[in-house]
Amino acid sequence: MIDKRGISPVVATVLLIGIVVVAAMIIFIALFAFGGEVCLKFDDEMCSSLCDDVSFSVSSSSSGVEVNNHGSVGIAKLNIKNSDGDVEECTVEVSPGGSKTVSSCSTSGDVAIPILEGVDDDGFTTYHVCDDVEESF
Repeated sequence: MIDKRGISPVVATVLLIGIVVVAAMIIFIALFAFGGEVCLKFDDEMCSSLCDDVSFSVSSSSSGVEVNNHGSVGIAKLNIKNSDGDVEECTVEVSPGGSKTVSSCSTSGDVAIPILEGVDDDGFTTYHVCDDVEESF
């Protein structure tokens, strides 16, 4: 007599569910990394495409950091980077064509990097750092 043995239906079901869960996680992680962060501004225009429209100057004074926005996009925050590579984020909120002196920002920085404010797909406030736009001071 031949003894036929196989895995039980319960074990087979658990294995199939495990394989499906792992495959779903891999697909989710791949799609999440592909999509990236969404930051929208001005009637669904991507924040990253607005970095080209950012134009500003920064100088330090005894009362803080003076920011002059010459571009057509408002600047919500600045990353102030010093020569050691340390970065301090400070809120400036300078509208297009405006200027503002902010006393809470570090005056010992070397480079200022603008950060734009926008909204994500769900309508929540989000920020985009314009890494390719730097201003020395």
